[in-house]
Amino acid sequence: IAAEDRTGAADSALARAIALHEAVADSAGRTDPAQRARAMAATVPGTPPAEEAPLDADVAGLRAHAGASCIADEIARLEVESAAIARQGMSEPTQVPCRSTPRIEAARKEAADARAKADECMKPVPPPVPPPPPIEPNAEVIEALRGIPSGIHFALNKFTLAPASVAVCKRIAGVLAKYPDVKVDLEGHTDSRGSAEYNRKLSQRRVDAVKAALVKAGVDGGRITTKFAGAEGLLNAEKDTRELALNRRVDFKYYDAEGRAITAEKQTEDLQIEH
Repeated sequence: IAAEDRTGAADSALARAIALHEAVADSAGRTDPAQRARAMAATVPGTPPAEEAPLDADVAGLRAHAGASCIADEIARLEVESAAIARQGMSEPTQVPCRSTPRIEAARKEAADARAKADECMKPVPPPVPPPPPIEPNAEVIEALRGIPSGIHFALNKFTLAPASVAVCKRIAGVLAKYPDVKVDLEGHTDSRGSAEYNRKLSQRRVDAVKAALVKAGVDGGRITTKFAGAEGLLNAEKDTRELALNRRVDFKYYDAEGRAITAEKQTEDLQIEH
């Protein structure tokens, strides 16, 4: 190949290899950057300097980039590709060195993408946005619902509403009619007596009965959600009949338009104690 090389590239490569070998031999196997630079710059006298490989500048720029650690894999691939393109050029010595081929252009696009990635890597991370301060429920709604009952009670094994419980539902419906954005969650409960399956069905019937009473009193059913828990969620240890009666209930939870909870008060005027 050297005999046919009109550019002197092969002879210059040989001269650099010899100079590099001598630099290593002179320093017991160790070379500093200056020695390597002099060795790589060596050429055969009278020959033109070897032309820089098409991707040398791209790869060098990526190595020097402050974000080089983010693109180590990309740099390694481009170094391999640059060497392959250089070898391909040396295997075609009779041709004028080509600075642009589809392969070179593809490699340069990868280099540009790698630089963009490194630039992005160096952008400062913005500080986290502090959470907004908690917003209290509307003061007018709080005042209007102050003292609104948080539930009603039932007789043993019953899911029909006693007259006192119907009156409580009407009071609640009257307040809700003034504030149509307020929503209500209802949850049915029983005391601990009876099987789990029986109590779940009984608590469902109780919560359905309360929803029906509110709708009958003028509350839009779309504002009401329901669930039932059976004997799960007892309020006390059921030491006496009063505590048993307190557990036979449907709980009310109120929320404003933004979903913030509104405090309600427990009432016992409709409590139904066994005799």
